[in-house]
Amino acid sequence: MATLKLIYDPITTTSTRSHSRSRSPPTLTLTSSDTSLGHINQSALIVRHIQSNILISDLVPAGDPDTTPSARVLLKTAKGDKANDLLKWEYEVYEERLKMLQGSVVPRCYGLFSGRVDEHGAASGTGERFGCLVLEYVRPHMDKRVDSDEFQ
Repeated sequence: MATLKLIYDPITTTSTRSHSRSRSPPTLTLTSSDTSLGHINQSALIVRHIQSNILISDLVPAGDPDTTPSARVLLKTAKGDKANDLLKWEYEVYEERLKMLQGSVVPRCYGLFSGRVDEHGAASGTGERFGCLVLEYVRPHMDKRVDSDEFQ
């Protein structure tokens, strides 16, 4: 079973690398039932929030947050049954309908992870469903100008 450990401080939008060594940042460990992921265990160091449920993160091997990140990813999170159902539907679209386009036309999908959280966002065996879709982070192309003639 693959795991993803989210390491972040929900109060700030700065990198968790800025935390003092004397205090550990909040974490949440999620699991994936996708057997194609094998036993990959990663930690996701939150770099910044784009929206309340969309985060940019650096992936590092679990248990070693001080190593060089292996990838920058986009995390889409969901809390509650309805939001998680929609996130699962999006994951299925990536895995079924968009599989052949990943990495060229659409971002790669690295998996859907889930767990349960209490009202404060801490891990809880009986709390609300919490999901996290991990996607390839694609930087916006700010240097490309779009000519209006292209759309006519």
